[in-house]
Amino acid sequence: MHGGEDTARLWHNAIGTIGEMVPVRMARLSLVLWAAVVCSAGCSPHRPSSDHSSRQRVLCTTYPVWLLTREVVRGYGEVIADRLLPAQLGCPHEYVVTPADTRKLEQADALVANGLGLDDFAVDTFRKSHPAAPVIVATKGIQDLLASEGTDRHEDEHSGRAHNPHLFASPKQAARMVESIAAQLSTLAPRGKIVFERNASATSARLRQLGDEFAATVRRLRNKAIVTQHDVFGYLARDTGLRIVAVIRTHPGEDPSAAELLGTVRRARDGGAGAVFTEPQYPPSIGETIARELAIPAAVLDPIASGPEEPPLDYYDKVMRRNMRILRATLGAKQ
Repeated sequence: MHGGEDTARLWHNAIGTIGEMVPVRMARLSLVLWAAVVCSAGCSPHRPSSDHSSRQRVLCTTYPVWLLTREVVRGYGEVIADRLLPAQLGCPHEYVVTPADTRKLEQADALVANGLGLDDFAVDTFRKSHPAAPVIVATKGIQDLLASEGTDRHEDEHSGRAHNPHLFASPKQAARMVESIAAQLSTLAPRGKIVFERNASATSARLRQLGDEFAATVRRLRNKAIVTQHDVFGYLARDTGLRIVAVIRTHPGEDPSAAELLGTVRRARDGGAGAVFTEPQYPPSIGETIARELAIPAAVLDPIASGPEEPPLDYYDKVMRRNMRILRATLGAKQ
Protein backbone atom coordinates (compact mmCIF):
# COMPACT_ATOMS: atom_id res chain seq x y z
CA MET A 1 0.00 0.00 0.00
CA HIS A 2 3.03 2.38 -0.26
CA GLY A 3 1.53 3.79 -3.45
CA GLY A 4 -1.69 4.65 -1.59
CA GLU A 5 0.23 6.33 1.27
CA ASP A 6 2.27 8.43 -1.17
CA THR A 7 -0.93 9.45 -2.94
CA ALA A 8 -2.51 10.46 0.38
CA ARG A 9 0.56 12.53 1.32
CA LEU A 10 0.50 14.36 -2.02
CA TRP A 11 -3.18 15.16 -1.68
CA HIS A 12 -2.70 16.33 1.93
CA ASN A 13 -0.02 18.78 0.85
CA ALA A 14 -2.09 19.91 -2.10
CA ILE A 15 -5.16 20.48 0.07
CA GLY A 16 -3.08 22.54 2.49
CA THR A 17 -2.08 24.82 -0.35
CA ILE A 18 -5.52 24.90 -1.90
CA GLY A 19 -7.07 25.77 1.46
CA GLU A 20 -5.18 29.06 1.41
CA MET A 21 -6.25 29.88 -2.11
CA VAL A 22 -9.86 28.67 -2.50
CA PRO A 23 -12.98 28.42 -0.35
CA VAL A 24 -13.32 25.55 2.14
CA ARG A 25 -15.99 24.03 -0.10
CA MET A 26 -13.39 23.39 -2.77
CA ALA A 27 -11.07 21.75 -0.23
CA ARG A 28 -13.88 19.37 0.74
CA LEU A 29 -14.38 18.51 -2.90
CA SER A 30 -10.67 17.73 -3.11
CA LEU A 31 -11.01 15.36 -0.16
CA VAL A 32 -13.78 13.50 -1.98
CA LEU A 33 -11.58 13.21 -5.05
CA TRP A 34 -8.68 11.96 -2.91
CA ALA A 35 -10.90 9.25 -1.41
CA ALA A 36 -11.92 8.15 -4.88
CA VAL A 37 -8.30 7.92 -6.03
CA VAL A 38 -7.22 5.88 -2.97
CA CYS A 39 -10.20 3.53 -3.32
CA SER A 40 -9.49 2.98 -7.01
CA ALA A 41 -5.87 2.18 -6.15
CA GLY A 42 -6.45 -0.06 -3.14
CA CYS A 43 -10.10 -1.20 -3.04
CA SER A 44 -10.71 -2.39 -6.59
CA PRO A 45 -12.49 -5.77 -6.72
CA HIS A 46 -10.29 -6.71 -9.69
CA ARG A 47 -7.03 -6.26 -7.78
CA PRO A 48 -5.15 -9.59 -7.43
CA SER A 49 -5.08 -10.72 -3.81
CA SER A 50 -5.14 -13.81 -1.64
CA ASP A 51 -8.93 -14.15 -1.87
CA HIS A 52 -10.92 -16.86 -3.65
CA SER A 53 -10.18 -15.39 -7.10
CA SER A 54 -6.49 -16.31 -6.78
CA ARG A 55 -7.05 -19.86 -5.51
CA GLN A 56 -6.80 -22.87 -7.77
CA ARG A 57 -10.07 -24.75 -7.97
CA VAL A 58 -9.41 -28.46 -8.24
CA LEU A 59 -12.53 -30.41 -9.19
CA CYS A 60 -12.73 -34.08 -8.14
CA THR A 61 -14.87 -36.39 -10.21
CA THR A 62 -16.19 -38.86 -7.63
CA TYR A 63 -16.92 -38.93 -3.92
CA PRO A 64 -13.98 -41.14 -2.84
CA VAL A 65 -11.51 -39.19 -5.01
CA TRP A 66 -12.76 -36.00 -3.37
CA LEU A 67 -12.36 -37.50 0.12
CA LEU A 68 -8.74 -38.42 -0.59
CA THR A 69 -7.87 -35.15 -2.34
CA ARG A 70 -9.40 -33.20 0.53
CA GLU A 71 -6.94 -34.92 2.86
CA VAL A 72 -4.00 -33.95 0.64
CA VAL A 73 -4.82 -30.22 0.35
CA ARG A 74 -5.95 -29.79 3.97
CA GLY A 75 -4.40 -26.67 5.49
CA TYR A 76 -3.27 -25.20 2.16
CA GLY A 77 -5.60 -22.30 1.39
CA GLU A 78 -4.48 -21.67 -2.18
CA VAL A 79 -6.10 -24.86 -3.47
CA ILE A 80 -9.81 -25.62 -3.08
CA ALA A 81 -10.98 -29.21 -3.63
CA ASP A 82 -14.56 -29.40 -4.92
CA ARG A 83 -16.65 -32.40 -5.96
CA LEU A 84 -18.29 -32.84 -9.36
CA LEU A 85 -20.82 -35.65 -8.87
CA PRO A 86 -23.57 -35.83 -6.23
CA ALA A 87 -22.47 -37.25 -2.88
CA GLN A 88 -25.10 -40.00 -2.96
CA LEU A 89 -24.51 -41.14 -6.54
CA GLY A 90 -22.11 -44.01 -5.91
CA CYS A 91 -20.01 -45.47 -8.74
CA PRO A 92 -20.87 -43.56 -11.96
CA HIS A 93 -20.97 -46.59 -14.24
CA GLU A 94 -23.71 -45.28 -16.51
CA TYR A 95 -23.61 -41.60 -15.60
CA VAL A 96 -24.44 -38.93 -18.18
CA VAL A 97 -22.95 -35.45 -17.80
CA THR A 98 -25.55 -32.74 -17.06
CA PRO A 99 -25.42 -29.03 -18.06
CA ALA A 100 -24.67 -28.22 -14.40
CA ASP A 101 -21.73 -30.65 -14.50
CA THR A 102 -20.43 -28.99 -17.66
CA ARG A 103 -20.51 -25.58 -15.99
CA LYS A 104 -18.56 -26.93 -13.00
CA LEU A 105 -15.98 -28.45 -15.31
CA GLU A 106 -15.62 -25.21 -17.27
CA GLN A 107 -14.95 -23.27 -14.05
CA ALA A 108 -12.28 -25.66 -12.74
CA ASP A 109 -8.54 -25.04 -13.00
CA ALA A 110 -7.67 -28.75 -12.79
CA LEU A 111 -9.45 -32.08 -12.59
CA VAL A 112 -8.73 -35.01 -10.27
CA ALA A 113 -10.06 -38.25 -11.73
CA ASN A 114 -10.11 -41.85 -10.53
CA GLY A 115 -8.92 -43.15 -13.89
CA LEU A 116 -9.05 -46.69 -15.29
CA GLY A 117 -12.17 -45.79 -17.27
CA LEU A 118 -14.46 -45.11 -14.31
CA ASP A 119 -14.86 -41.37 -15.00
CA ASP A 120 -13.69 -40.88 -18.58
CA PHE A 121 -16.92 -39.00 -19.32
CA ALA A 122 -15.81 -36.20 -16.98
CA VAL A 123 -12.24 -36.16 -18.27
CA ASP A 124 -13.43 -35.93 -21.88
CA THR A 125 -15.80 -33.04 -21.10
CA PHE A 126 -13.11 -31.19 -19.12
CA ARG A 127 -10.53 -31.53 -21.89
CA LYS A 128 -12.93 -30.07 -24.46
CA SER A 129 -13.11 -26.78 -22.55
CA HIS A 130 -9.56 -26.92 -21.09
CA PRO A 131 -7.32 -28.64 -23.66
CA ALA A 132 -4.11 -27.67 -21.86
CA ALA A 133 -5.34 -27.85 -18.24
CA PRO A 134 -3.91 -30.54 -15.95
CA VAL A 135 -5.77 -33.78 -15.25
CA ILE A 136 -4.58 -35.58 -12.13
CA VAL A 137 -5.29 -39.32 -12.28
CA ALA A 138 -5.44 -40.76 -8.77
CA THR A 139 -4.52 -44.28 -9.92
CA LYS A 140 -1.56 -43.15 -12.03
CA GLY A 141 1.60 -45.17 -11.44
CA ILE A 142 -0.12 -47.87 -9.38
CA GLN A 143 0.89 -51.34 -10.50
CA ASP A 144 -0.58 -54.83 -9.88
CA LEU A 145 -4.08 -53.76 -10.95
CA LEU A 146 -6.91 -56.28 -11.05
CA ALA A 147 -8.81 -57.08 -14.22
CA SER A 148 -12.49 -56.17 -14.38
CA GLU A 149 -14.82 -59.13 -14.07
CA GLY A 150 -17.89 -59.96 -16.11
CA THR A 151 -19.34 -57.17 -18.21
CA ASP A 152 -18.70 -54.48 -15.58
CA ARG A 153 -15.65 -53.36 -17.55
CA HIS A 154 -13.85 -50.03 -17.84
CA GLU A 155 -10.99 -49.82 -20.28
CA ASP A 156 -7.90 -47.85 -19.29
CA GLU A 157 -7.49 -45.17 -21.99
CA HIS A 158 -3.70 -45.61 -21.90
CA SER A 159 -3.33 -49.39 -21.97
CA GLY A 160 -6.65 -50.34 -23.56
CA ARG A 161 -7.03 -53.12 -20.97
CA ALA A 162 -10.08 -53.44 -18.72
CA HIS A 163 -8.95 -52.89 -15.15
CA ASN A 164 -10.96 -52.86 -11.95
CA PRO A 165 -11.10 -49.13 -11.05
CA HIS A 166 -12.32 -49.52 -7.45
CA LEU A 167 -9.02 -49.17 -5.60
CA PHE A 168 -10.58 -46.68 -3.17
CA ALA A 169 -12.61 -49.43 -1.45
CA SER A 170 -9.42 -50.90 0.07
CA PRO A 171 -7.53 -48.76 2.64
CA LYS A 172 -4.14 -49.92 1.39
CA GLN A 173 -4.96 -48.96 -2.19
CA ALA A 174 -6.52 -45.69 -1.04
CA ALA A 175 -3.16 -44.91 0.59
CA ARG A 176 -1.45 -45.36 -2.77
CA MET A 177 -4.01 -43.09 -4.42
CA VAL A 178 -3.30 -40.38 -1.82
CA GLU A 179 0.42 -40.59 -2.57
CA SER A 180 -0.21 -40.34 -6.32
CA ILE A 181 -2.54 -37.35 -5.94
CA ALA A 182 -0.02 -35.52 -3.73
CA ALA A 183 2.86 -36.09 -6.15
CA GLN A 184 0.86 -34.73 -9.10
CA LEU A 185 -0.58 -31.81 -7.12
CA SER A 186 2.95 -30.82 -6.12
CA THR A 187 3.74 -30.28 -9.78
CA LEU A 188 0.56 -28.29 -10.34
CA ALA A 189 0.97 -26.11 -7.21
CA PRO A 190 4.67 -26.34 -6.23
CA ARG A 191 4.32 -23.81 -3.41
CA GLY A 192 2.09 -26.31 -1.62
CA LYS A 193 4.46 -29.27 -2.09
CA ILE A 194 5.58 -29.40 1.56
CA VAL A 195 1.98 -29.35 2.80
CA PHE A 196 0.82 -31.93 0.25
CA GLU A 197 3.68 -34.31 1.06
CA ARG A 198 3.20 -33.94 4.81
CA ASN A 199 -0.54 -34.57 4.56
CA ALA A 200 -0.06 -37.49 2.18
CA SER A 201 2.53 -39.10 4.43
CA ALA A 202 0.28 -38.90 7.51
CA THR A 203 -2.84 -40.00 5.64
CA SER A 204 -1.09 -42.85 3.85
CA ALA A 205 0.37 -44.19 7.11
CA ARG A 206 -3.05 -44.03 8.74
CA LEU A 207 -4.76 -45.82 5.86
CA ARG A 208 -2.11 -48.55 5.73
CA GLN A 209 -2.58 -49.14 9.44
CA LEU A 210 -6.32 -49.31 8.84
CA GLY A 211 -5.69 -51.87 6.11
CA ASP A 212 -3.64 -53.97 8.53
CA GLU A 213 -6.50 -53.86 11.03
CA PHE A 214 -8.93 -54.95 8.33
CA ALA A 215 -6.72 -57.87 7.32
CA ALA A 216 -6.41 -58.93 10.98
CA THR A 217 -10.21 -58.84 11.27
CA VAL A 218 -10.63 -61.05 8.20
CA ARG A 219 -8.07 -63.58 9.47
CA ARG A 220 -10.27 -64.17 12.52
CA LEU A 221 -13.49 -64.72 10.54
CA ARG A 222 -15.04 -68.18 10.61
CA ASN A 223 -16.02 -67.93 6.94
CA LYS A 224 -14.23 -65.68 4.47
CA ALA A 225 -16.36 -66.51 1.38
CA ILE A 226 -18.82 -63.78 0.37
CA VAL A 227 -21.18 -62.66 -2.39
CA THR A 228 -20.99 -58.98 -3.39
CA GLN A 229 -23.13 -56.55 -5.35
CA HIS A 230 -20.53 -55.86 -8.05
CA ASP A 231 -16.73 -55.99 -8.30
CA VAL A 232 -16.15 -52.95 -6.08
CA PHE A 233 -14.53 -55.04 -3.31
CA GLY A 234 -11.97 -56.85 -5.47
CA TYR A 235 -8.96 -54.97 -4.05
CA LEU A 236 -10.26 -55.18 -0.49
CA ALA A 237 -10.62 -58.95 -0.87
CA ARG A 238 -7.11 -59.31 -2.28
CA ASP A 239 -5.58 -57.12 0.44
CA THR A 240 -7.37 -58.75 3.37
CA GLY A 241 -7.97 -62.39 2.45
CA LEU A 242 -11.72 -62.23 1.78
CA ARG A 243 -12.92 -64.57 -1.00
CA ILE A 244 -15.54 -63.26 -3.41
CA VAL A 245 -17.19 -66.39 -4.75
CA ALA A 246 -20.04 -64.70 -6.67
CA VAL A 247 -21.05 -61.24 -7.89
CA ILE A 248 -24.70 -60.23 -8.24
CA ARG A 249 -24.68 -57.37 -10.73
CA THR A 250 -22.55 -57.83 -13.81
CA HIS A 251 -24.35 -55.28 -16.03
CA PRO A 252 -24.00 -51.69 -14.76
CA GLY A 253 -27.40 -50.06 -14.42
CA GLU A 254 -29.34 -53.28 -15.09
CA ASP A 255 -30.86 -55.93 -12.86
CA PRO A 256 -29.62 -59.48 -13.49
CA SER A 257 -31.84 -61.82 -15.47
CA ALA A 258 -33.40 -64.93 -13.97
CA ALA A 259 -30.67 -67.08 -15.53
CA GLU A 260 -27.97 -64.81 -14.10
CA LEU A 261 -29.56 -64.98 -10.65
CA LEU A 262 -29.60 -68.77 -10.79
CA GLY A 263 -25.95 -68.73 -11.84
CA THR A 264 -25.08 -66.45 -8.92
CA VAL A 265 -26.86 -68.75 -6.47
CA ARG A 266 -25.05 -71.78 -7.89
CA ARG A 267 -21.62 -70.14 -7.66
CA ALA A 268 -22.32 -68.88 -4.15
CA ARG A 269 -23.41 -72.34 -2.98
CA ASP A 270 -20.45 -74.07 -4.63
CA GLY A 271 -18.06 -71.52 -3.09
CA GLY A 272 -19.47 -71.98 0.40
CA ALA A 273 -20.57 -68.34 0.76
CA GLY A 274 -21.25 -67.27 4.33
CA ALA A 275 -23.12 -64.03 3.55
CA VAL A 276 -24.41 -61.78 0.79
CA PHE A 277 -23.34 -58.13 0.90
CA THR A 278 -25.11 -55.33 -0.93
CA GLU A 279 -24.07 -51.65 -1.11
CA PRO A 280 -25.76 -48.48 0.13
CA GLN A 281 -26.39 -47.10 -3.37
CA TYR A 282 -28.23 -50.24 -4.56
CA PRO A 283 -31.63 -51.60 -3.49
CA PRO A 284 -31.04 -54.62 -1.21
CA SER A 285 -33.92 -56.74 -2.55
CA ILE A 286 -31.94 -58.89 -5.02
CA GLY A 287 -29.20 -59.63 -2.51
CA GLU A 288 -31.75 -60.50 0.15
CA THR A 289 -33.52 -62.86 -2.27
CA ILE A 290 -30.24 -64.68 -2.99
CA ALA A 291 -29.46 -64.87 0.73
CA ARG A 292 -32.85 -66.43 1.48
CA GLU A 293 -32.33 -68.98 -1.27
CA LEU A 294 -28.98 -69.93 0.27
CA ALA A 295 -30.21 -69.64 3.86
CA ILE A 296 -27.35 -67.28 4.75
CA PRO A 297 -27.44 -63.71 6.15
CA ALA A 298 -27.51 -60.55 4.08
CA ALA A 299 -25.98 -57.24 5.13
CA VAL A 300 -24.64 -53.97 3.70
CA LEU A 301 -20.94 -53.24 3.17
CA ASP A 302 -20.02 -49.69 2.25
CA PRO A 303 -17.24 -49.18 -0.35
CA ILE A 304 -17.39 -45.41 0.34
CA ALA A 305 -18.46 -44.69 -3.21
CA SER A 306 -21.04 -42.31 -1.71
CA GLY A 307 -21.69 -40.53 1.56
CA PRO A 308 -22.85 -37.33 3.27
CA GLU A 309 -22.40 -33.92 1.69
CA GLU A 310 -20.08 -32.67 4.45
CA PRO A 311 -18.40 -35.72 6.01
CA PRO A 312 -15.98 -35.41 8.95
CA LEU A 313 -12.29 -35.76 8.17
CA ASP A 314 -12.24 -39.28 9.65
CA TYR A 315 -15.25 -40.43 7.63
CA TYR A 316 -13.30 -43.00 5.57
CA ASP A 317 -11.85 -44.57 8.72
CA LYS A 318 -15.23 -44.70 10.46
CA VAL A 319 -16.92 -46.42 7.52
CA MET A 320 -14.16 -49.01 7.18
CA ARG A 321 -14.30 -49.84 10.88
CA ARG A 322 -18.06 -50.20 10.60
CA ASN A 323 -17.48 -52.62 7.72
CA MET A 324 -15.20 -54.66 9.99
CA ARG A 325 -17.90 -54.86 12.66
CA ILE A 326 -20.46 -55.95 10.06
CA LEU A 327 -18.17 -58.71 8.78
CA ARG A 328 -17.60 -60.02 12.31
CA ALA A 329 -21.30 -59.93 13.13
CA THR A 330 -22.33 -61.57 9.84
CA LEU A 331 -19.61 -64.17 9.25
CA GLY A 332 -18.66 -64.90 12.84
CA ALA A 333 -15.29 -64.49 14.50
CA LYS A 334 -12.96 -67.13 15.92
CA GLN A 335 -12.22 -66.94 19.63
